[in-house]
Amino acid sequence: MKTSWGKFKCPFISLFFSGCFLFLTSGCGLDQVYYILAPTRTYNVPENTSFFSEAYFEFETNEKKDFEDFVYSGTEIYYKIYSRYNDDLASTDLTSQRSSIYSVSTSDNDANAATKMIETYGYKPLYVCTPSAENPDDKKFDKIEPCIIPHTSENKRVHIRLTDYQNLDEYSARVYYTTNEGKTHYIGSEKSFPCRYSSSNTFNFGRKGVRDAKPEKDNGESDLSYTDFDSGAENTFYVALYAVLSGRDISYVTYHSNVLYLGCVPINANVEDN
Repeated sequence: MKTSWGKFKCPFISLFFSGCFLFLTSGCGLDQVYYILAPTRTYNVPENTSFFSEAYFEFETNEKKDFEDFVYSGTEIYYKIYSRYNDDLASTDLTSQRSSIYSVSTSDNDANAATKMIETYGYKPLYVCTPSAENPDDKKFDKIEPCIIPHTSENKRVHIRLTDYQNLDEYSARVYYTTNEGKTHYIGSEKSFPCRYSSSNTFNFGRKGVRDAKPEKDNGESDLSYTDFDSGAENTFYVALYAVLSGRDISYVTYHSNVLYLGCVPINANVEDN
């Protein structure tokens, strides 16, 4: 993943655009640099909450117009599952890795945080699965796609709920965004739900559905950091989410913005309404 350097150009030009900084150097040996401004505004950041009414993520995208030689790909959502929320003696828990990600977030190279999140700590892109209309309870899907908020040069308010609660429609697992005109658009469809990167399973850990298997430490699951469970929280997993804006230049080199921490929700695989 290339996060900050592109092709070289000359002679010297220095341009600043809202949302994208472009520096062209006269040395003809240095590369062109793009800085992408990350989303920064959040509306609901759950942090290990036990209230299902609060267990959702909500933020606003930060969208600007494309340029002749640079195109925004959209706002991507990354996640990771942890068996421990906080452990002062380890570096594999959620809070330790969150601090480490932000420790490399600087104005000199905002993409460092995205690089550390993805390459060092193995955060995976969140996916959205659309069940088969003919057999919705089967494990086959009509469509599986990355959860990417499309870039349209207009900010959007994004709502993400990972787990179904109380069998109520308003608390259903889904991803959607609202435009400035008040229109709601679902990622996938209204029946689609967030699913895991490798297995396409849901986040309804431990329930009875064919897609509801809980994470297992011996299955080699790449989206799981397992170091036993927190004391008194057996079979409780913690899922952390980040948002990051991405784009590419005319050479199809991918660039990432700084990251926006969206929060963390606990999911108890021992209970039905987890």
